[in-house]
Amino acid sequence: MSDAVRAALASIVEGGTLTLDEAAALLEEVLRIRPGFARAHALMGILKSDVDLPQAIEHFRVALRGEPESADAHFNLGV
Repeated sequence: MSDAVRAALASIVEGGTLTLDEAAALLEEVLRIRPGFARAHALMGILKSDVDLPQAIEHFRVALRGEPESADAHFNLGV
């Protein structure tokens, strides 16, 4: 993963200055490169939860397959 992608992901995780559309586009690119990246799926689930609940649920489930101990993904899936 490039340094630019890592920096942008850090911006998403830390509440940076990306818009929701920019964050979603970046996460889509990350998932294209690394389809099983659990943290990216968890973040995409959060972004999708207000606009496409079935898709958000699927992202949380994929995140949990990759990181079954993720309390955040379990919490977000249950909310």
